[in-house]
Amino acid sequence: MAMIVPLPKPVRDLLSENTHLGLQLDKYVQSWSEELFSKSGDNSGKLSERVQKPTVDKIADKSKNEPPGLNYDALFDRWQTVVAARGAMTFKAKTVGPLTLHLARASALENAGICLHPIYGFVYLPGTGLKGMARAFAETVWLPTQTDQKKAWQQIEDVFGWAPNPDRQKQIKANEHPAEKRYDPENPKAEITASVGQIIFLDAWPEKWTPLVADILNNHHASYYQDQEPPGDWDSPIPVYFLAVSAGHTFFFALAKRRADVPNELLQLATEWLVGALEYEGAGAKTASGYGSFKVTEPPKPFSQENVERTWKEALAKQKRAEFTCTLELVTPAFLAGPWQKEEDCELRPATLRGMLRWWWRTMHAAHVDAVTLYRMESAIWGDTNSCGAVRVTVEPLENMQPVLFDKKEVRNENKLTPPPNKKTTPGLDYFTFGMDDMRKENGQRKRYKRYYLTPNAKWRVTMRVRPKIYEIKNDRGIVIDKWTLAVSDLLPQAQAALWLLCYYGGVGSKSRKGFGCFDVPAELSSWNLQKCKEVAAEFRKACRLSRQEGCHAPTLETMIAGKELRVSWKNVWWVLDAIGAAAQAFAQQYARNPQKLALGLPRNVRAANVPGQFKRGKHVAKTGRHASPLIFHVGRQNGHYVVRCVGFPSPELPEDPTRKKSQDFLNRAINTITTKLTRDFAAQAGAAMQPARFPAGQAGQSTGVGTRPATGPGPAAPSLKSGDEVEVIIVEDPKGRGRLFAKHEPTGLVGIVLDPDNVPDKTIGAKVRLFVHSINERQKQIQFRAKK
Repeated sequence: MAMIVPLPKPVRDLLSENTHLGLQLDKYVQSWSEELFSKSGDNSGKLSERVQKPTVDKIADKSKNEPPGLNYDALFDRWQTVVAARGAMTFKAKTVGPLTLHLARASALENAGICLHPIYGFVYLPGTGLKGMARAFAETVWLPTQTDQKKAWQQIEDVFGWAPNPDRQKQIKANEHPAEKRYDPENPKAEITASVGQIIFLDAWPEKWTPLVADILNNHHASYYQDQEPPGDWDSPIPVYFLAVSAGHTFFFALAKRRADVPNELLQLATEWLVGALEYEGAGAKTASGYGSFKVTEPPKPFSQENVERTWKEALAKQKRAEFTCTLELVTPAFLAGPWQKEEDCELRPATLRGMLRWWWRTMHAAHVDAVTLYRMESAIWGDTNSCGAVRVTVEPLENMQPVLFDKKEVRNENKLTPPPNKKTTPGLDYFTFGMDDMRKENGQRKRYKRYYLTPNAKWRVTMRVRPKIYEIKNDRGIVIDKWTLAVSDLLPQAQAALWLLCYYGGVGSKSRKGFGCFDVPAELSSWNLQKCKEVAAEFRKACRLSRQEGCHAPTLETMIAGKELRVSWKNVWWVLDAIGAAAQAFAQQYARNPQKLALGLPRNVRAANVPGQFKRGKHVAKTGRHASPLIFHVGRQNGHYVVRCVGFPSPELPEDPTRKKSQDFLNRAINTITTKLTRDFAAQAGAAMQPARFPAGQAGQSTGVGTRPATGPGPAAPSLKSGDEVEVIIVEDPKGRGRLFAKHEPTGLVGIVLDPDNVPDKTIGAKVRLFVHSINERQKQIQFRAKK
């Protein structure tokens, strides 16, 4: 469907000559379809999914080069001349992470705007915004650290000005606030009810023409955030694309006195407050998600960075802020991506990490509160569309990371991964990386699609900064009926617990539930464990004054099933991931065409899934047709060895069962079967002739490439069977769900029917019994068993 700009045709014909990014974003967006709106009665206009991303991509692409004839360098020189003539105090600061601002300003797009100069079209930071963030830092961070509160407040008002608004009247009346009425020094009886600020905050311009990049916010639980429904894993993600500035761009800041007689002290204070806000609180939008962080590269003269650092440390000491910093290190390859899923956006984005922290935080509370209360608690910590959360997460790479293009065949060959036993079985690595390297149809032609990944041992510095948060209780009409302040000592442990859970059980990026994107548990959290996470969760619910409620149907630690932790002597992480994928696939193959296989998550192609009475999906899954895998595999490290963990979260939707009993039983069976196979595979590998299990150069988990693993695989050759052999087998479920008795011979992987089930002493699924081989067809990989010879 062709889209057009909703302007007269003579104007549209000239749009190709436009070079102004602001006009392109605000006025000239292709957001209209004559074909759609020519239909009778169709005036919905909901075309954002076809408008937003193409427009954002187009503007980002156009911004790569300076518009012809603009000469930004000359403009910037002229701006610096004007600032110098004004006698301003100047400094330069560089973006540490992504920066975006003015997302919600009026434009043709939803939450995708960015602040562009109205005349020249380059991105900049308006002085009004800088003044606001400096004042916020002064009031909430600097003021509580001052001994003379009344003088400190007067200095804040002198810098920023004051007016007879209701907020100021409340501050004057409040006994705990240092605000007072101001009087004219020449006429002590004359109150000054309003005054302009004595410091001017000028716009901040980029040092050079700065390109824009497309960024993405992916809402995975729309029904939870909009309607307070349970935040299950069945929602369809809703991506929102917007524009941002990437890390590494320098901006020029300037502050000036309004008059020559303004004390130098006020200019110094204003500069310290602005620098503190830029470095510790962030500028622009999405600061809680790590956007807008700056680092001063050329400080103003004269200026004391020590004053800013001292203010922050005193704020931490007085519990006005809290801070936690740690280093995250990758254990397994991570398929990370932004809106393009290309090499340039294969990175750990703060929004990605924050989203996973929210998910694991919910597992601590979902069993104890309803969905509405859970949303209110989550909003206090992580924020919502109405207010910023208490926790700010920033991510800074500690080294230059070079993404690698994933080629599954190349990875298999270089690491000498064991081939599958037959053509019907997919290699374990391929099974768990489906979609990362495959063929897709594009414009009528099949093309190969590959994703980029970051290699193990990549490191980031993660910082969590926490501010006090007001917790509100509202009635059905949205009126606040009670509120109180949550201290930073209540809030920081919640973020730490979520990070520990993520690093111990989960991962980030695509295929994170398959063992990819796993982190080491940071040394700063080494003393934490599952019990401590549950304890700090209970303390937070107590701080929120909550009594025990009926929980909501979301993944929760109380129903989480944890398998046996497996210690691995292998030194190549690809071998471990391949083995996990092979074990998971072997279990799934036992349920080929069996509706119960859907309990492993959707979408799945199970032909018998619609057999009446065998499997009924819950209402949410029936509506969306999807459900993330309830099994999560994690690969960690302990004492120089890999450790494999598998946990499951029973779902009320797969199958439909409010008690989750059916899901729990099936996931228990899956975890036990998979971990049993992995235990045998790892033990077989440990007994095979190979190099000692140690990590090269102290880098645990780094792939050593070709020549480190026998081409024949981890274990000895599978034994050959013949009719009449007595073997040990495991009882498994009928793959077709017809109630027949099947058994599996683990060394060969062959599964077959038992011809005389009545003679089998133990028919329990998972039981080990000794049977005789009745017949075997090695060519077709078929086998039959008998209890009696």
